[in-house]
Amino acid sequence: MAIHLLEGKKVPHIPLYDLQSFFFVFVWVCITFEGPQMPLPKLPSVLRYWVDHPMEVVATYKRGQLLTDTVFKEQLISQFTPFFGDLCDLARNFRNALHFETDFNPSEWQTNLDPHDKVIELFNDELQHREQIEELRKAQEQVQAQASAQAQAPDNASTPQTNPRRSPRIAAMEAALANVQLNPGRNP
Repeated sequence: MAIHLLEGKKVPHIPLYDLQSFFFVFVWVCITFEGPQMPLPKLPSVLRYWVDHPMEVVATYKRGQLLTDTVFKEQLISQFTPFFGDLCDLARNFRNALHFETDFNPSEWQTNLDPHDKVIELFNDELQHREQIEELRKAQEQVQAQASAQAQAPDNASTPQTNPRRSPRIAAMEAALANVQLNPGRNP
């Protein structure tokens, strides 16, 4: 639930509240699940104030955890389970897009502050990044398979596979792969 709503303020509903609620669900899942349909057996202590407390206390606690990027990183991102560890950058960018650090009056909400397009762009960029990583992994597997096939080929100078030089395509793929970090877990 959005912080203004948790504080019990009688405010008009604005589109930002939907995104803030989605953000909190996103963070909750990244901290409380070890994978698909694999919730942690115990609620991490960093989230205990998000439940079983008066809404005003939850609002204060959430606001404190989102106060700065450093606090957000230390309090919440550091708690992401390994399965979701590669979403740390997305979480930080998502947080920054939602105006948590700005204490605005909801009745003065302006559509130019609406971060929906920015959040959609962030998630699309993340999906595109994951597709690129997958393409590079496949290319790496092809390069390794071809290199393995060349290494296992009989020593016969008349066959192209025994040529000790790599084909230009394999060399280009290897060079590209050498310049890309294939570890899917980005550091927070």
